Amino acid sequence: MLHDAEKYKADDEAQRERVAATNNLESYAYHLKAAVTDESVRDRISDADRKAVLDKCSEVSLVCLFVCL
Repeated sequence: MLHDAEKYKADDEAQRERVAATNNLESYAYHLKAAVTDESVRDRISDADRKAVLDKCSEVSLVCLFVCL
């Protein structure tokens, strides 16, 4: 059993790093989406730019969903 744990240690660490990176990206997209929809920022950004940011945030969320599967 200990031998198996050592055998898969590198794979487990790579998976852990991938999940952490995915979580960080999804968190960044969430905070960016919240920022551009905030009332105090809403007037300072064009509708086209806000739509572009929101579309990319949605795209990132979908990618993160499929990466975690």
